[in-house]
Order: sequence, then structure tokens, then C-alpha cells
Amino acid sequence: MTTKVADRESALLDACIQALALIDTSIYQGEAFATYSNSISAELEKGHIKSSQSGFECGIGVRVFKNGSMGYAHASLEQVESAVEKAISAARAGSPDKDFKSLSLPESYPTVAGTWDHTIASLDAATVVQLAIDVADASRIDKRVDIINSGASVGLWSEAIANTLGVEGTDSGTQASIDVDVVAHERDASGNGFEYAASRRFDLDVELVGRTAGEIALSSMNPRPIQSGKMTVVFDPLAVGPVIATATAVSADDVQRDRSFLTGKIGEQIAVNGFTIVDDGLQSGGLETRPFDAEGVPSQRTLLIENGVLRSFLFDSYAANKEGIMSTGNASRGDYRQPPSISPTNLIIGQGGEADIMKDVRHGIYVRATGDHPNMSTGEFSGMVYAGYAIEDGECKHALKQTNIGINVLDLLKQIDGLSRDVTTYFGLTTPKIRATDVSVASSG
Repeated sequence: MTTKVADRESALLDACIQALALIDTSIYQGEAFATYSNSISAELEKGHIKSSQSGFECGIGVRVFKNGSMGYAHASLEQVESAVEKAISAARAGSPDKDFKSLSLPESYPTVAGTWDHTIASLDAATVVQLAIDVADASRIDKRVDIINSGASVGLWSEAIANTLGVEGTDSGTQASIDVDVVAHERDASGNGFEYAASRRFDLDVELVGRTAGEIALSSMNPRPIQSGKMTVVFDPLAVGPVIATATAVSADDVQRDRSFLTGKIGEQIAVNGFTIVDDGLQSGGLETRPFDAEGVPSQRTLLIENGVLRSFLFDSYAANKEGIMSTGNASRGDYRQPPSISPTNLIIGQGGEADIMKDVRHGIYVRATGDHPNMSTGEFSGMVYAGYAIEDGECKHALKQTNIGINVLDLLKQIDGLSRDVTTYFGLTTPKIRATDVSVASSG
């Protein structure tokens, strides 16, 4: 990493230490979190450049606790004293919280790999615009693909954290992403296709992303409903995220507040044998990989479900202290303006052994995407198939029209009967395709 990045990390840590020096540790516990970010983005609309933007921001967030009462404030690095004063004032005015025990204690941090790329850090706006153009061009696989919106972005960031108990840490990272959304037309028929990719390194496959979006748009023309009923459903990795992964990577805070359908189920067999999901904050090159979380707790690998048995929830320091256990390192922040909350890092669902997960499906559907999520209190899921296909005799046939699926997640997890050998990463989730039986499918139109 360059000297410039090291200097920036040092400046951010200095700002945190400056903030802590203003806190009377005989009365309060305090924490400071400072960030710097720099990004470039470009957007094309109908194949023409709509916007190109670049910018950076830098600031600090301060948390102060008095008898468990938290005060939080944020400011620019030039207004550290003001942020501390506001946080102290809010902590003094708040109500004590008997469940707050302490901020995190200092620990050594692991080394992480694949999170910084000098190429991304040196890219200019013209290169990012060209990325958006290239992925749009790659989607033009047929003359029927005639409306194309695309985008590209790159960014780098540095952050530092320190608290009054001795925690100190710095980190920097990079990320690049591309996306494309296309429409195909032929007479009165039309179909939509979309694809996305992101990486901590400058290794995005522009041709694959564009071509995939074009192919999906063409195959989505002339959608038709199917006969409703219970049938086999194959979930694409893009659909596994909202339907299965987010439902099983559960915040301990929701469990403690009895807001999760998994409350009280630690140690129980909640899924089929062979289904395993891990939250891995140390995954090489993972989108959410960092040496420490937003409270300065070392990142780790947490086994959530092992061969169908529920092993753990996700904890930050507050939720962990309530149960007298260690945090799993899952405190997260959008930026310095927000106090931490519990969130997954990189979720990984173990692969299966099937090369062709659809070959034995005589009648079912393939769900590529849904915009809906389960009810986290009950586990009930009812969602529209935003992009999907009918499966007949082991092959995807026509696109689906006005089709919904419904099932309780606990039932779904026990009705999984296939995991693909290949895996794909979307939005921080690495997963195989997942096949489940006896899912309610309703189709009309």
C-alpha cells in the first residue's frame, strides 16, 4: 500500500485519538470512528452518457456512554471538539441502559487479503465512463436488444477506530462494480434482462456481464403463466440472497427482542443435512472483508448453520455482552454518520455435488430474481417472481408471467433436495443454486 494511504490512515487515527482525549474516562466510555472515501461513477441511459460524478468525503462519528446511556454525534475532521461535546451532552441527557456493559476491549487483528487494488485506486473518470460503455456494448448480442442502461463505479476508502479502553485500528480498501439493464423487443413482445458484478479488485468480466443481460432479455420475451400448484423450485444465486441467506443470517438483537422466527432454536436441526452457511469476515477479496468490524472487534469466520443445525446468530458487542459471550465481529456502519448496527459480512453457503441441478425436474420453475423478503418475525415468504422460467423435463422453457411463490422459510430449508456444484457471488453472498420441493406457486394472467 502506498505511503499516501498510510498517511491518510494515520491522520484518521489521530483524529480519533484527539476526540478521545476530550472525554473524561472517569465518567464516560467513548469511541471515535473516522472515514475517508473517494469514488467515481458513470451512468448511461439508452446507450448515452447520462452522468459522470466523482467526489470524496471525510468525517468522524463519536459515541459516548454514561451508565449505558449513549450519545452520538458526527462532524467533519475540523469539528472534532463539537462532535464530542454533542455526544457527551446526549449521553448525559439519555436514560441509563442496564444491558450496556462495555465497549470492546483491544485485541490483535488478523491479516486480510485481496481488499486493495492499486489499479482501482488510480483509475480516472474517463476509464469509468468507458467501463459503462463497454458493458453496454457487450449486451448488444442481437438487434432485438434495443434499450440499454448501464453503470460503473470505482471507489477507495480508509477508516480508523479507537476507544477509551485502548482499541486502535486502521484499514483501507477498494471496490469496483458494473451493472447493465436491457430491454429486447420483437414486434409486440418484449423482455428485460439485467446483470451486476462487483469486486475488490479490477477483474470484472465486462463481456460476461453484458452478454448475460442480453441473453436474459431475449429469453424473457413472450412470458406466460403456468398452472398453479405445489412444485419444485430452483433458486438462482441472485434469488437465494433475499429468500434464504438474509433469513438465516440473523441478528442477535432481533432474537433477543423476540423478533425472529429462529428465536430459541440454537442447536436444533432447522435445515436438511448438507446445508451449511458461514459468515466470513476474513474471506479473501470479499466485498465485506475487513480486519475489524465497526466497533474495533476482530473479524472472524462464524458458522451459522452446520449440516442443517443452527449454531449461531450474528452479534455486536452490546448483544454479546447481554448474553455474556464474545461478539462475532458483526457491527457495521454505512459511514461515519451512523452508529453501528448488526449486519452480515460475507455469507457463504456450502456447495453441493450436482453439475446440472435441473436435469431431474420434470415440472417446476426457475427463480432468478425476486424483490421480496421473508417476514423475519414469522418466517413466512410470499413474493413475486421478478425474473424466472418454467422448467419442463429438466430444461428452462418460457419466461414466467405474473407468478408468485409462497412458503415458510423453515419449511423451505427442510425441503431443499439439491445444491449445485458451481457457485456464484452476488452482493457479498457466495452460493450454489438451490433446489427445493413442494413450494406453492401461483400463476395468473
